[in-house]
Amino acid sequence: MHYRPVTNKNSDYEKSIKPMCRISTAQEFWSVYVKLKRPSLLPPVSDYHFFKEGIRPVWEDEENKRGGKWIMRLKKGIADRYWENLLLALIGDQFYEAGEEVCGAVVSVRSGEDVFSIWTKNDGGRNVKIRETLKRILELPADTVLQWKSHDDSITQRHAVDQARQEKTQGASRRNTTAAQKQDKPEEEIKA
Repeated sequence: MHYRPVTNKNSDYEKSIKPMCRISTAQEFWSVYVKLKRPSLLPPVSDYHFFKEGIRPVWEDEENKRGGKWIMRLKKGIADRYWENLLLALIGDQFYEAGEEVCGAVVSVRSGEDVFSIWTKNDGGRNVKIRETLKRILELPADTVLQWKSHDDSITQRHAVDQARQEKTQGASRRNTTAAQKQDKPEEEIKA
């Protein structure tokens, strides 16, 4: 179990994730779970990560890099029950043969919604079974949308966001430099 508190957007994602504990038995799970804040009590832009032993909750981990995640977006106020049921399904091996494909689960608390994601080892294969198992064990309404996203797509999207952020910062820096240079020049030089 890991926790990612509210952090600066430019901070290193993996370094911002704080390991909380290791859980080996159902009894250990309950002794930890009763002390955890429920997702509804976490501050926006924080996450819980519940992953199998030896798998880091990052795209670059060897077990994750060829996989992806099933994403479910929830309106505020209902994540607590779903999170508990999902964790119980994971420790109770309710994914059956598809359970080997599951690396872990994340609940991401955001200001307008809560986002669950179930991370998998591979992009394909038993992923449809994982989706169907999620629908069954969480007793999701028929119209619930579960979106698949490969980690490769997430990485590509992250690079594009980072590049846009960098270009925006560089553009602002250039505008500030140009404005400062104009202030340093005499008035008649600027008009020329």
